[in-house]
Amino acid sequence: MRRVDLPAADLVAISLALGELRTVLLLSAEPRSPGVGCVPERPRGAPAAGFATFLRTHVEGSTLAGAYEAGSALAVRFTREAGEVLLIVEPGPNVVCVRDGRILGALSVPRLRERDLSPGRTWTVPEGGRPIRAPAALDALLSAGAALGQRREGKADDDRDAAFARAVRTERARVARRLHAI
Repeated sequence: MRRVDLPAADLVAISLALGELRTVLLLSAEPRSPGVGCVPERPRGAPAAGFATFLRTHVEGSTLAGAYEAGSALAVRFTREAGEVLLIVEPGPNVVCVRDGRILGALSVPRLRERDLSPGRTWTVPEGGRPIRAPAALDALLSAGAALGQRREGKADDDRDAAFARAVRTERARVARRLHAI
């Protein structure tokens, strides 16, 4: 693993390298598209802070050792000298960092608290939610990454449309107040 970033508040991007092969593993906690996938380039976004800095301390420099389904969640396993660390994508949605069964941190601690969990406590498999499945091969992982990106772009379009609609409503209300004052 070369680098960990949070290009968006609900997206973890992990840059991986094996010889000449370079890819970026995405862990999405976006409510409409939780899951994992790979993309060829790291998405650009916010500077590293908070959870990204935390993950850099606990995961950067490790080796991707695999992924497996844990109930409705998906655990991505990393190893390094300090031991094994799991990044678990939950359908809640959330991304949780776990070592030796204990929660080290989470992208959204409030979502953990909704399940009566917190850092330091034992992680438990979440109940309910749409299960997040592990892609079976690299091609499936790349396809999943492209699909995550498309859904995220759709979210951005929806966010822009909503912002535009709010601006139009605000301007209409301002004009109506001025007309009423006349």
